[in-house]
Amino acid sequence: MRQVPKGFLTISRRILKALEEGERALDMEGEGLRECWIRTGISRAYYAAFLVARRKVGLEGYERPDVHKKVIERLDPITGQKLADLRKGRNDADYVLNREFKIGELKWACQVAERLISEWEVGG
Repeated sequence: MRQVPKGFLTISRRILKALEEGERALDMEGEGLRECWIRTGISRAYYAAFLVARRKVGLEGYERPDVHKKVIERLDPITGQKLADLRKGRNDADYVLNREFKIGELKWACQVAERLISEWEVGG
């Protein structure tokens, strides 16, 4: 389980890199799945940070629907807001279908998740 959060971030970064390099394999033979990959990367970046944060605040076994809110509330206000922003990006990527997602949003999600995870690992 300890490797899963970082694995999610690794997947997000690989999607980002492949899209930046014009990797055609992600387009699945011209099916226009680029935006789907962007949305997936944003979602996985959030979950990478969320799962590390949940462990950090001692809610690793807590699995009720309000777990996301509780984790954010237990973080310091600045860090909690960063995770909340990342969560909003994830919710939008997963549920808001009437707008297009760009690669910059995936890049942002990867950077925020990576910074948060690094801070938490350094801070214990």
